[in-house]
Formats: sequence, C-alpha cells, structure tokens
Amino acid sequence: MAHRRNESRAAIDRFLDTAQFAYPRSDRMVGRKKDTNMKIPKFKTETEEAEWLYAHRRQIEAELSKAKPLRHKNGALMTPAEIVEEYVTKTSKAINIRLPIRDIELAKSHANAKGIGYQTLIRMLLHEALRKTG
Repeated sequence: MAHRRNESRAAIDRFLDTAQFAYPRSDRMVGRKKDTNMKIPKFKTETEEAEWLYAHRRQIEAELSKAKPLRHKNGALMTPAEIVEEYVTKTSKAINIRLPIRDIELAKSHANAKGIGYQTLIRMLLHEALRKTG
C-alpha cells in the first residue's frame, strides 16, 4: 500500500514539475505577483464553470505547484482519494432517496459518457437545480 502511495505521489510531483515549467514565465500571470490567491466566482451553469477553468488553467497550475502536500496526523502523505474522502465526509450528509429505475439507468449512461460516477452526476444536477431556484 505504501509503495502504491509513493508511486502515486511521484506521478503527481512529475505532473506539477511539468506544469510549473511548461510555459514561459511571461505567460504565467500568477508568477508576476507573490502569494496570489485566486478567487473563483460562482457559476450559473456547468458549462460556464468549465469555460472559466479552461481560461484560467495556467493560473490554476501555478497555484497548485505552490501548494503544500496534505498529510495525515502521523505525517504520512495523503493520497488524492483520501483527500476527497476527508472533504466529502466533513461537508456532506448521507441520505436515502428512491428514484425510478429508468432515471437511474439514464443517469448512469450520461455519467458514463462524461467519465464520472452516476451518483456524482445526480448530486451535481441536484445542486445546480437548487442554485437556479434559490
């Protein structure tokens, strides 16, 4: 298990090193200012969010390259899955909901096309619908 974690961490480090030096310094807006914290606006749609993230990808890569790795209380590095697990468990609550089988199958096919889990897709759709009505 520790060996897989080290391999995963090494892959992430290689990605960050590549992202940090992939662009000339003049192209990296974050490099011009010290301690820049990006402000991410609220989006009306998933498409709007994706377009903003794509337009600011170089800034995001630069911010990520400055981030300190997250660690467990014992000092061991956390894997991306562990980070997500900790975030989700602290910020969400499990519920049970009955849905028609047809809706679940449709959600699975849409989620598969997007490359995400169907429960994640349902959660995203619900969140977006609630933001529009609120």
